[in-house]
Amino acid sequence: MARGKRKKRGGRWLGLLGLAVLLVILTFIAARLKHAVGPGLSGIRGRPPASLEGFGASLDSMSAHGWRSGRQATADSIPPLWRVVVPPSWNLVSANLAIHRIAGGHGLSVDSAAEDRRRATLVMHVGGGDGPKLRLVVRKNLSGAADGQTRPLLAMVAYEIKGDWSGQWKRLASCPAVMSVVCGRQLGNAGGKEILAFLPLEPKGYPKRDPGPNTVLVDDGPAAMRAKLSRLPALSSGAAALCVHHGSRAVEDERVMAEVARFCAGRGLALVEPVPTARSLASASCRERGIPYFTPDVYLGRSASVSEAGASLRKALEVAESRGRALVLLPATESALKAVGEVFPQGRDRPVQLVPFSRLLPR
Repeated sequence: MARGKRKKRGGRWLGLLGLAVLLVILTFIAARLKHAVGPGLSGIRGRPPASLEGFGASLDSMSAHGWRSGRQATADSIPPLWRVVVPPSWNLVSANLAIHRIAGGHGLSVDSAAEDRRRATLVMHVGGGDGPKLRLVVRKNLSGAADGQTRPLLAMVAYEIKGDWSGQWKRLASCPAVMSVVCGRQLGNAGGKEILAFLPLEPKGYPKRDPGPNTVLVDDGPAAMRAKLSRLPALSSGAAALCVHHGSRAVEDERVMAEVARFCAGRGLALVEPVPTARSLASASCRERGIPYFTPDVYLGRSASVSEAGASLRKALEVAESRGRALVLLPATESALKAVGEVFPQGRDRPVQLVPFSRLLPR
């Protein structure tokens, strides 16, 4: 009996020894697991504090991948606005995923992301709970140009109206934000403004509605059209483009637009059509001959008040931010130019780069 009891006691010690070994093994495994998943678990337990500065620094570091980023410095942008330009090799889906990762690394989250494939832009709203928030406008550098330009381009072109032209010119001279002018007369000194030559074409209702001397008519022959085009006074001022204004009938005539397009091709001129009609052939004629064709993103009529003009200019800002560039055509009236001064005050940082019309031309 005693011998049996000793055997039983030995088995108990073996069991305890095995249990101790198992505990050591489990402790070792637990330590290895803690080391392996610790960072992930800590990320679940608490995110790092939200940081716009860190987010911006990480965006800047993406310059190694061809990104260009910049924050709008004006204080009236709420939430703060960042602009990012990605190279053509990046699609917006990849940029979206990259920004999600960057934001998460700085305690921020992407609340919304809306892609406009036609305009090649991505608008994102990034926030940190109740903390800082910002808006991000991402666009592709479709031209592939690496000129360091991160701000969108906005060209404002003023057009003359009937009345005191000298008074209009004085107002324009004191409005440096407007760098280009549609002019129907010869200028010895354009005061530093870029000139677009006014192209008078026959309107509907002619001759009751008469754009003035040298108007190209639908019944003109090719030689007469070419002679009138070559006599445009503003061409001698080094015009960058022709601007159609009262052309709602002639732009629908194939013969007229063929002559206009040939003339532009021969002189290296672009064509601007302020208000295209549904049957206008201007765009198609330019496309056939490889001529730059523009229609303004925002067109202001001559009767626009200061508040109406201001609202239209702010819309142009949105277009520029979305597309990377925008064209505004506005009258040289006191109201319109006053609105320009209010929306683009001198001495303040601007969300866009104001440029003459020719900067919008393809390069």
